[in-house]
Amino acid sequence: MRRKRGIVNVATCQFPVSGDSARNGATVRRLMAKAAAAGADVATFPEVAMCGYAAGVDMPYGWRGFDWDLLERETESVMAEARRLGIWVV
Repeated sequence: MRRKRGIVNVATCQFPVSGDSARNGATVRRLMAKAAAAGADVATFPEVAMCGYAAGVDMPYGWRGFDWDLLERETESVMAEARRLGIWVV
């Protein structure tokens, strides 16, 4: 898609966030690809899209036992995919 100078196309991406960072990361990357294919310059996601909420149904035990290494790997994967697709992610 040809981009017009001075125009930023934004894709708002909503999905059911869970406490599973691997599943969330895969969904984020899939939606990023759809957004880029549709001509988006920026793809936005809900807060805690990668890790889920620490209290409540996503993570009933809070941060106790949370896999921070997995979250870091998924975040780095999203960053690499954004670079590859040529879009920004918020």
